[in-house]
Amino acid sequence: MGLFPSDELKNLLIPILGAGYLMLRASNAPDAKFGEKEVIAAIDSLDEAKEFLTSQTVRDLADGFKSLVSGRLKYDAGEVEFVEEPGRLVQNVQWQSRVVDAIASSAEAKQYRHLVAFAAEKTACGSKEGGYKGPGGQTLTEAENTVLTQLKSGMAIK
Repeated sequence: MGLFPSDELKNLLIPILGAGYLMLRASNAPDAKFGEKEVIAAIDSLDEAKEFLTSQTVRDLADGFKSLVSGRLKYDAGEVEFVEEPGRLVQNVQWQSRVVDAIASSAEAKQYRHLVAFAAEKTACGSKEGGYKGPGGQTLTEAENTVLTQLKSGMAIK
């Protein structure tokens, strides 16, 4: 694929899925249930991020996400566990950012954190009228905005 071996790519995609999951939870009724397939469908694609996040890491992860959508890349049962608290997801993102930093660079790790925030916002806006319109292009509900703010703050994104 690029910089990351397949197993590492899967690990890096888990926080992206987690961000999508948290936004689906914030956007829907509290008793709504979402699994891996629903989250992947809600995010749909990371290709739009390549327009403003131009790192190799983002390109690799966008391509890896395509493999998830197509079924070429799969997780084993129990390999993806969604957390309910943004703080726990931020810890996972910080850990994976260190991996990106070690393999690529700190600039790539920063773009990775931005990609996680992108996936969260895209998921929240995907079901709104007009769909996703880019960062800040849609109004978020109070719950969605709270989750996005917690994620961005924890990942040191402004």
